Amino acid sequence: MSSKDNADYLMQVAMTSGIRDPQELGNFMGQMQVESGGFASMNENLRYSGERLLAVFPGRNGMNNLKEANQIASGGPEAIANEIYGGRWGKMNLGNTEPGDGWKYHGRGFVQLTGRANYEQTGKEMGLDLVNHPELAENREIAAKIAVHYWESRVVANHDQRNVTAACRDINGGTNGLADRKTAATAWDQKIARGYVPGAPETQTHTHANSNQRNRHVQELLNQHGYRDASGHSLTVDGNYGAQTRQAIEEFQREQHLKVDGVAGPNTLRRLEALTHTQANTGQPALAAPVHAALPRLNDASHPDHALYQQALRGVHLLDAQQQRAPDQHSENLAASLVVAARRDGMNRIDHVMLSDDGSRTFAVQGDTQSLFKQVANVQTQPAVGTTVEQSSLALAQVAPKQPEPAPVPMYQEAVQQPANPTRMA
Repeated sequence: MSSKDNADYLMQVAMTSGIRDPQELGNFMGQMQVESGGFASMNENLRYSGERLLAVFPGRNGMNNLKEANQIASGGPEAIANEIYGGRWGKMNLGNTEPGDGWKYHGRGFVQLTGRANYEQTGKEMGLDLVNHPELAENREIAAKIAVHYWESRVVANHDQRNVTAACRDINGGTNGLADRKTAATAWDQKIARGYVPGAPETQTHTHANSNQRNRHVQELLNQHGYRDASGHSLTVDGNYGAQTRQAIEEFQREQHLKVDGVAGPNTLRRLEALTHTQANTGQPALAAPVHAALPRLNDASHPDHALYQQALRGVHLLDAQQQRAPDQHSENLAASLVVAARRDGMNRIDHVMLSDDGSRTFAVQGDTQSLFKQVANVQTQPAVGTTVEQSSLALAQVAPKQPEPAPVPMYQEAVQQPANPTRMA
């Protein structure tokens, strides 16, 4: 089956099961898209190189250097699964108590069900013998039912079905891959708003062109009124409705007391255009984004988040040492960008800073890197080192503070997210 076939099947099951509210359905499909690697497979991809294995699971069951990681990777997927999901860590976190449990209960299905304990719990809840027959979880029909059951029992139960960030935490216990989830949810929101139903052909060219033109219009209006993405950058007027555009729309919606969903729906667009009309007629700026000129920069000791900045900077300097480069202004810029990302994702400290295996993303980690309950925020490395501390300080002032949330009870183990496989939480 193709990715589209799998997505359409899951969407049909979700709608039949009662997930029909457009925003909830878009969130559900976006989350499952990221979890399942774009709906491509019902089995976890465990074909790691030694380098990537070490980057994703540093220190797992004593794996601390590249030589050890290469030796494990040479054994193939089964050996890798038994090493990273077995041993003391697997017993404590996944309930994998028997030899071979790591491979037997590797990630399967749309939600990548992982670990003996999770297979057993889900099986009991659904009346399935997943412990003795774990392969049932990779059957598409059963996988779809598991995905809907998990959504209803973990996400809907917490009233998070319309909240991408909260649903992300409900699903995997953290915020890894959050930007990808927001982008995917937005894309599904748009498809559903255009009337997409399971089995329908992909968006026609003329419809895509109209959508692209509309997105460019929104981006131009947001730039005109001074709204920026979470890193303080003006939006690129390209018609692509990605994470940066969504962040700017959310900021506008918060200030205008509109429903904050990151979607430029009719109400949001009307308000944007009304402000533009007011500005054109009066010659005065129309409720532009606030300017925080008096706020000190993050590298100023008087800034309220200076301590968090110092934590990020220490982590970046450790990366500098590992890369054999001298700390410089780029280091400070990167640290400041990490603070913005951390605060945006509800973190209050930065204990570790890590790079993806290809260096394209940098991660801030709160808590033990092997803990189920750690929190992770990430930035794209190249844009982050080019974003000044001043720009990040201004962006941070516009980040809406998050209310404390109860510690989640994760179903999946989580690690620092890697761009080459953004869907795997392990």
